[in-house]
Amino acid sequence: MRLLALYTPDVLRSLQDADQPERDAVEQLIRPTTQPTTKPAEQPDNDSAFKVDWHETLRGVNMAMLQSALQQANDHYFRNVDYKILATGGLNGIKTLINTKGLEKAFPGLGDSAKKAALLDDIATELANYKLKTNVSERTVTQTLYNLRAANGRTVKLPEEVLVSEFADGAFGELDPFSSMIWPSDMEEFNKSTQGEFSGVGIQIQSDDDGSLRVVSPLEDTPAYHAGIRAGDIITHIKGKSAKNISTTQAVRLITGPAHTNITLTIKSPDGKVKDYTLTRETIHVASVKGWIHLPGGGWDYTIDRESNVGYIRLTNFTRDSADELDSALDKMKKSGTRAIILDLRYNPGGLLTTAQMEADKFLSDGLIVSTRPDRNTGDEQTFLNATSSASDCKLPLVVLVNQYSASASEIVSGALKDHDRALIVGERTFGKGSVQKLFRLFDGQAYLKLTTSHYYLPKGKCIHREENSKEWGVDPDLTIEMTPEQMRAAIDARQELDVLRDANAPAGGEQPKLNEKVAKAPKKDMLSSDPQLGAAVLLLKLQLNGVQVLNRDAVLTRSN
Repeated sequence: MRLLALYTPDVLRSLQDADQPERDAVEQLIRPTTQPTTKPAEQPDNDSAFKVDWHETLRGVNMAMLQSALQQANDHYFRNVDYKILATGGLNGIKTLINTKGLEKAFPGLGDSAKKAALLDDIATELANYKLKTNVSERTVTQTLYNLRAANGRTVKLPEEVLVSEFADGAFGELDPFSSMIWPSDMEEFNKSTQGEFSGVGIQIQSDDDGSLRVVSPLEDTPAYHAGIRAGDIITHIKGKSAKNISTTQAVRLITGPAHTNITLTIKSPDGKVKDYTLTRETIHVASVKGWIHLPGGGWDYTIDRESNVGYIRLTNFTRDSADELDSALDKMKKSGTRAIILDLRYNPGGLLTTAQMEADKFLSDGLIVSTRPDRNTGDEQTFLNATSSASDCKLPLVVLVNQYSASASEIVSGALKDHDRALIVGERTFGKGSVQKLFRLFDGQAYLKLTTSHYYLPKGKCIHREENSKEWGVDPDLTIEMTPEQMRAAIDARQELDVLRDANAPAGGEQPKLNEKVAKAPKKDMLSSDPQLGAAVLLLKLQLNGVQVLNRDAVLTRSN
């Protein structure tokens, strides 16, 4: 599926369309209905030419990057792994590519059965040789890569970037789900997630059920916002080509680009007006710290309950600037008289370890936050990250929200605050991603290897990483509140509505578009009731502010003297 989606998406679509009647028949048996189960086929838009192009995806990939990455994995992976495992996985990755039917459209050489068989025979010989080897050196793997490249040249003639990419995918697939290559075309998205910035026009987008590309919200102080693009607008064309049924991933790739370059978007507003906007891309900072509600024109209101002055901070990931953003938010809350805080780490996939340390340190005055160590001697020292006392430390009562999608750095922060009895943890058990990845620079920084080099351990010694057969993992909440998929969807919709950046200069009377009219018109208490975990957090902090001790884990709710 992955190979077809990347190299021949049209073939994948035709296979899916061919299977649709069978899927509809099964759906009819499971959920009988008199309504048609298949949507009428849409007529293709002739000017829509946005398709995944593997040439762009694998742009700049070369053999030198792969060779360097294999060496780093052999030397620095947290467990014993040798070149034999990596080379065998890589060869099997190429074998899978060759045997995948439907790729002939992208690689005509695969349609020649004789040449295809010849390359498979060469790969089988290499694999058989590795079975007989005990100690495999870097030199042996290098020779294997040369042999593979020569055999490919004699036979099906796959592009070298494809050969390299699929060998790498197979090799690092033998390690763990978090070790992988970051190729040149991945760098923009990777920098966006870790550094909190990218080059673009500053809009959040989503695909609607009808295939329209909708603006969820502009980002404040960006080209899109200054140009007048608003939440609810539809992007009908990108660079003059229809954006109907385009994936959000494709749209992001097209709209982002080098700073100081132009992009033209055709926008249809909710009142039906259509206008072309030519925007100049800029470096966009993506804030990772958000409050309770986005104020018109920019900024956040952090108060979720004004009666008790309970504040709310949501951390979406741990980027380079997250600690400074948290400082700023805490300072504003202090000035507004906040008496207690909810720190929402739900759906936070993690990020930078150093940022997790700094953010946990904001709520701790001393003690261990996290330690890391590999399972073998790789030359990477065991580390201990500790909290330090500061006049700016936040000592307000604290509840941390987590769920099954809180991972990595989110688990470090929530686990440290729990182990030091600094916060009450509410929600559901976290994801269990306790492995630490280090970036290894390749080819003058044009690519990187993201490699698992150690695991981290919470202050009380627990490794939260979830292995295949683990019975215990993650951070367990003090108060478990499970949410159904319907509740989670309703809470996400309500949250999205509060996150929308609206125009401070818009006339009164509700003229600004709403993403969800029902949620938008509901009173705030209904928004809290749609999120039982958040509602419980507010209640627990109000109880604590009224003299109820909520951090005694032997009896969570006990009256203090």
